[in-house]
Amino acid sequence: MVRNIEVSKITFRQYFLVIRSPISLQDIAVFEEEYLNDKRKRKRTLGKTSNWRATYLRKIIEDLKTPTESGDKNIVFKVSEETAFRTALAIRALSWVKQREPAEFLMNVVSSMQREEVYFWYAKMIENGKGRTSKALRALYAPRTG
Repeated sequence: MVRNIEVSKITFRQYFLVIRSPISLQDIAVFEEEYLNDKRKRKRTLGKTSNWRATYLRKIIEDLKTPTESGDKNIVFKVSEETAFRTALAIRALSWVKQREPAEFLMNVVSSMQREEVYFWYAKMIENGKGRTSKALRALYAPRTG
């Protein structure tokens, strides 16, 4: 007796960090690519930034190893889910900030977070929007005075 075996769909995700102007480090983006049975189903931007805000991502970028592909205009790194979410969280938190001092503070907070904190704050940012979560991050982690 032969039974029909249904082949299950296999879904997996890959994460990429792209530096678009490698010399000046002024344009950075993080992408998620979702695959279904080895075919790319969708590509989603988790976050992107440019100008002075991108320079604050150096701490995350310095930890990356060998790029997946490299050229004159782009450097592409295949990164872990945690690194992708940490970078996206930093990008989204920095996008709300208008001054450099709070940006540096937020970047230090995000880069020193434990894995579980990164996932928690990233989920909050997706759910509640970057402005409210960025303010909550600053309020929670800001140094106490007085």
